[in-house]
Order: sequence, then C-alpha cells, then structure tokens
Amino acid sequence: MGNKRDARLRMANNWSLALVCLLGMARASAAGPSGAAPTSALLAIQHGAQLAERSCYKYMHDDASDYAACLNTLLTGVRGNSTDAQRQRLGISYFAWVGANGSARMATPGADAAARAFLPKFAALQRSLRISDAQLCLSVAGDCAVRRAQIAQMDKELADASAPAHAARPPSH
Repeated sequence: MGNKRDARLRMANNWSLALVCLLGMARASAAGPSGAAPTSALLAIQHGAQLAERSCYKYMHDDASDYAACLNTLLTGVRGNSTDAQRQRLGISYFAWVGANGSARMATPGADAAARAFLPKFAALQRSLRISDAQLCLSVAGDCAVRRAQIAQMDKELADASAPAHAARPPSH
C-alpha cells in the first residue's frame, strides 16, 4: 500500500514539475509566433490563470475538493462585472478546468467531478466574452489540440448526461 502511495506522489511531483515548466514556457511565448504583444484580453485572462496557479495549485494533486473550493473562492473574490473582471474569472475557471482535468487523468479522487463543474463555468464566460479557443489556450500552457479534443469529449458527455432518457419502445409484433 505504501508503494502505491509513493508511486502516486512521485507521479504527482513529476506532473507538477512538468506543469510548472509548461506554464513558464507559455508565459515566455505569450506574445505568440508573430512576436506581437499580447492583447489586453489575453493579459487579463492570464492574470486570472496566474492568480489561480499561485493560490490554488498546491491543492491540485492532493485534494480535489480543496482545489475546487480554493478556485471557487477566487472566482467569487473577483469584484465587479467589468469586462476585465469577467476575463479574470475566465482565466481562473479555465486554469481550474485544466488542472482538474489533468488531475483526473492521474485518478485523483474528485478531480473528474471538479473538471466537469468548471467546464461550463469557463465555457459560458468564453462565449459571452467572444474569446477564441486559440486565444484562451494561450493563457495556460499545454497542447491546445489535445485540450480542445478533451473539452469536446467532456462537452458531449455532459450533454448526453443531461439529455432526457427516452422510454424504451415496446417491441412491435
């Protein structure tokens, strides 16, 4: 039993190190391939994601409920309804989904439920702010193509789960 715990801790530490490196690379390349300065929208989103990382990352692999509670506290702590406040909430909720989804892939208890809770939060903000997937993806390091596929899959699963169950038709004779 101790060996499984030790292996899980090593995996979490490796994942943590990789995520920290990727986040650093994303910040360094936030200007994008053209070298243009990031937009004010992207800067506000990145600010929210960085706030989430600094405040809540430490809970990511140990306790999904503490991780989600920390992020929800950050979300409610962003005051006002200005565009920048909404962008900051988008950065927080998107980082929340990315982290919870990554933890769910490592079988952290409760992480899948947390990811499923944060997906609709960031998706609604993304739609209302008209932020593209490509622009949003720049706010948190990682493989955007893989992330978009994971989002599409989870969207489909959530839609399927919320669809009303159809009554089985009796066999025709």
